[in-house]
Amino acid sequence: MIKFALATLASASIAAFYLSPAFAESQEIELGWTNLPECSRFVSSGQSILGNLIPDTYEHTPQRATAYVHVEAPSISRILDRMKYCAINVALPAAGLSLILTSPAAAQPTFFSAFNSCMAQEAWSSLYLHVETKCEGW
Repeated sequence: MIKFALATLASASIAAFYLSPAFAESQEIELGWTNLPECSRFVSSGQSILGNLIPDTYEHTPQRATAYVHVEAPSISRILDRMKYCAINVALPAAGLSLILTSPAAAQPTFFSAFNSCMAQEAWSSLYLHVETKCEGW
């Protein structure tokens, strides 16, 4: 009786272990990008070997903002094509790339609603929008 109870408890624990959200797969889907004003900085050039100060150098480089949707689901590999379709072709036009790039939090409800409608037949556990900015070459 004790062996049976332990085996049942162990198999229930294993099932809960594999079904928990901690085992969800995650995927980031790029939604689009835009150019931003250039990044610029002054870089100290230091001193010459004679001790003279060398003037600072002004550097600049293009800057880009890229919008992503981060999705977690129990089996992303099975539904990845559907997720990409829903994110890019349904939810992105509904929320608007410019709103996502300027205010992901404001775009989230509209994006979430459209994505959820499109993915109604599929299970997913987490979804959020985020924007990354990058100074190219730095």
